[in-house]
This record gives sequence, C-alpha cells and structure tokens, in this order.
Amino acid sequence: MFLTADALVIRYGIDEAIAKFYTDREPPKNNLYWKGKELYLRPQPGYIFLPLITDLFFKAGVSKAELLSNRFVETLENIGHYSAEQEFNIINTSEAISKCEDLVSFYDAGFVNDLRHYFSGKQNYISDLSTPFKALHRGDLFLYSLAVLQVDVNKRTELIRIWFSLISTLLLLDDAEDVESDKKANDENAFLESGADKTGFERIKSLLSANLDHLAILNKSLANALHKKFVAVADKPFIKEYLNA
Repeated sequence: MFLTADALVIRYGIDEAIAKFYTDREPPKNNLYWKGKELYLRPQPGYIFLPLITDLFFKAGVSKAELLSNRFVETLENIGHYSAEQEFNIINTSEAISKCEDLVSFYDAGFVNDLRHYFSGKQNYISDLSTPFKALHRGDLFLYSLAVLQVDVNKRTELIRIWFSLISTLLLLDDAEDVESDKKANDENAFLESGADKTGFERIKSLLSANLDHLAILNKSLANALHKKFVAVADKPFIKEYLNA
C-alpha cells in the first residue's frame, strides 16, 4: 500500500516537509531491510515509524535540518540493515550491537557506552524508561541513531522516552494483529508475554494509556490515530477473548 505525504500530514499530523521527505525517498541500495521493496514507506511499524519518530523529535525541539540530514537518516538505514541481518541469522545479537557501536561511537562514545550497559542488562536511565515487555524491545537497535543527534543529556533522555512511547505502541498494534500466528509460531508477542489474562491486559492498557498521553503532548493527531487503530483491533477474535478473560 502506498503512503502519500498528504495522508501522513492529515492522518498523523506529520510536518509537511518531513512527510514529503520520506514519501519521496528511494529505498537504499544493498540494504537488507529494504530488499525487494519498491517503496521506501510501507504501512507497517518497521517503516512508518521513520517519519513518525522524526516528526516527534522535531516537535520536541530537534532541528529539522539535522533530522533530515544524511548523517541521521543514513544511520537509521544502516541500523535497519544490521537489524535485518540479525533477523535472518546472518549475524547474532552481539555482532549487530557491535556493528551499531562502530557506526556511531565517533559521534558520542558516552551514549554508546550507556547503550552497551543497557543491552547487557544493567540498570541505567535507559532501562528506567523502557517497557516491562521484552517483545516491545525488538527494535531497540535503532536507539543507536540518537548518538548522531547534537543534543545534551537531558534532551537525549527526553528523546529516548519519546522513542519508547512510540515504538512500543506501534509494536503493540503489530502484536495485536498477530497474536494467533505468533502463538502458533512461538514468536515474541507482548500480549502472550503478559500472560493472556485480565491482569496482563490491564498492564498493557496502562502502558498504552501512558504512551498515548505522552505522545499527545507533542502530536495529538498521531495519538488519536493510534488510539483509533487499537479500537479497531479490539474486534479481532483473540483480542476479544483476551479482553473478556
């Protein structure tokens, strides 16, 4: 499905220049993340998050010129390639992390070290901002892209919180669509991880509510659009059963 710049602006409240940048962009060559894709953007979390997070960072005060620079966008794309290599078992998790570190350590070695601690399971300010569900952190490699942004520690911490609020919401949507198939395939899924019971759903609902409230501060249209998507998936058989558990 083709996403137009107008759709991103009207439906998600995305800045017009940011929307046009991503809808006009060509898929990067020799990049496994976009392999076989004729369009840069697709209506899936792994692609639509790019204009959404860029817009949120812009609304949080990061320069649009910096966010649309080759330095930032190509870093995202390179991390996408490493992520795909990991997904297809070409490299393991440690190798993917090492490649990301090599990519951005020149920009901010301190933040890279913070991420190293986070990925090793140690408690720090990044883990304090994370979600309680492992399934909602399968895109965390992209956090390395924040190392190239010229912001202070307080602003980067704010961006990490925005990141987790958006990405975990998008992944919850993805998981809601795939509960039954993920259950059969024994794949990661936050709904299954929560225990697929009333208590688990309350934890997810609480996380979602906090996420949308936080996103609405920066982009109310985006928060409303994501809320409507969750209302729609609530009619799916497994989710209905989950809600009534």
